[in-house]
Amino acid sequence: MNLEERVAQSRQSLEAVRGQVGERHPQYATRLGRLAVLYHQMGRPQEALPLLEQAVEIFQAGNGRKIPQRAVLLNNLAVACRELGRPDEAKSYFLRALELDRKAFGERHAQFATHLNNLAGLHQHLGNPEEALPLLIQVVDIDRETLGDNHPQYASHLNNLAVLYLQLGQAEKAPALMLKSLEIGKATFGANHPRFVTRLNNLALVHSYLGRQEKAYRVFNQAVRIGGVVLGDQHPEYAILILNLGGVFLRLKQTQSARQMADRAHQILLGAYGRDHPLSRAAWRFSRNLEMLGRTG
Repeated sequence: MNLEERVAQSRQSLEAVRGQVGERHPQYATRLGRLAVLYHQMGRPQEALPLLEQAVEIFQAGNGRKIPQRAVLLNNLAVACRELGRPDEAKSYFLRALELDRKAFGERHAQFATHLNNLAGLHQHLGNPEEALPLLIQVVDIDRETLGDNHPQYASHLNNLAVLYLQLGQAEKAPALMLKSLEIGKATFGANHPRFVTRLNNLALVHSYLGRQEKAYRVFNQAVRIGGVVLGDQHPEYAILILNLGGVFLRLKQTQSARQMADRAHQILLGAYGRDHPLSRAAWRFSRNLEMLGRTG
């Protein structure tokens, strides 16, 4: 069953629950949250956002005993806000989710680690990697203690720490973490999976940063090939893959190919986010810069 079919099924389930318990019941809020997750997986945060806002409001209206579920919904709402270019709201929701996690579990728990990881990701997104580093080190330590060092969540957070080291200019610390993350991922969910594609993308970025453009090109090609199948060629994460591949083409002095990638990524991001989103603007600037390079070179 593809994502479109799962969305249709989830909507039917939502309507059935509405008929059984009404729109103010926590069961209805839970179904709203599940539908929102599917929209997020499809790269459509603008459709996930109102569902999550409604679900959070239902839980806040008198279901205080369901603290873990409220924390998950707040975390997912924060992720949607981050992806829609609303970082201040995202930070507020992440902090609220973490406070609920502390109340429910304490700080040595896998859910707390997941939500702390997402707050660290927001700091990275805002260009503050130094603030993210102690958070991600804490996340990896919690995962190792609570889940073990072959768990997929541990692998995901290792990957994130590796990306952070890259942002901090410490790329030499990244490859071992990324390769461990890829190894665990391939063993747990296989190579034809969105998370495996993301990790391939990140490994390629490290190769590129370290000046290994031919290696980066090969890994990006693999990521784009798999990503086109598992994400679809109109998904915003697919757009990021081809935009990064465009960067490698530029470093290989293949300007025409680089601009083709940038233009294609821009069109996908316009469709997903609109012209005012930071990623859409970044792709547009990259394309225009390449156009000028072609005129002057």
